[in-house]
Amino acid sequence: MPKILVPIDFSPTSLNAAIYAAHFGKAIGASRLTMLSVVSDTITGDDGTPVGGDTDERDKAIMHQLEELQVSLYDMTGVPTSIELKAGEFSSLMEDFMRRHVFDFVVMGVTGSNAFEQVFGTSRAVEVIARSNTPVLIVPPMANFTKIEHAGLAVELHHVDEMLPFDVIDKWLHWLQPVVHIAHVNEHRSNTITDEEKAELKKLTDRFILFNPQTHLLHGEGFVDALNHMCVKQGIELLITFPQKHSFFNLLFRTSHTRQLVFYSKVPVLALPHSAES
Repeated sequence: MPKILVPIDFSPTSLNAAIYAAHFGKAIGASRLTMLSVVSDTITGDDGTPVGGDTDERDKAIMHQLEELQVSLYDMTGVPTSIELKAGEFSSLMEDFMRRHVFDFVVMGVTGSNAFEQVFGTSRAVEVIARSNTPVLIVPPMANFTKIEHAGLAVELHHVDEMLPFDVIDKWLHWLQPVVHIAHVNEHRSNTITDEEKAELKKLTDRFILFNPQTHLLHGEGFVDALNHMCVKQGIELLITFPQKHSFFNLLFRTSHTRQLVFYSKVPVLALPHSAES
């Protein structure tokens, strides 16, 4: 049964991600949703300068907020939840927490479209997750959970046996049981594919035959626009993308297509890393 981690800083974006995660967890039979809030060792001003103050009182107030959120999410979904409050530097604490506890995926929100700092409010959080093989579900700011009946796989049609983490994909498809839409975006050519690409596409349709695979060869517009239009037309509720290697979050934000997809997708995006070794 899946275990979910949701970092919480009580911004509207992270609260929406937590609500989405709880409903998502209910849909897939999650065994637990853990909310992790990280605070500074000291009380600081807006510029990060220590200003003094009672950290015990601050921590009590945050724990009270976490407990209220915990009760609210359980009342909404019935998914068992736990809460954690840690003091220190976010990225190192996050990395250590994920190393000591096994999670099937992390749910996070994204605000804005042009800076690493828009994720969790700090680029260092991205660096922590960059060293993890844990899948990350990225929730747009205003997204509400709906049953995922259609999922899109944004793929490149080359070396799919080597490039795609089929064991992880199979687990997610088993959880969700969606119709699978295999999408290949061709920004620079007409709506045709080579014989090699046709062979790769057939591998994928054969591999996902139990999920009524639909194929979409998208062209004539930008990568993100093409996928967003497909999602609207086909009623797709989740897009799955495949950054590679242990540094998948580095690639996620350095590769223009995936970065744009994360920030501009109209639906949640699931980033499935291949493996630390590949």
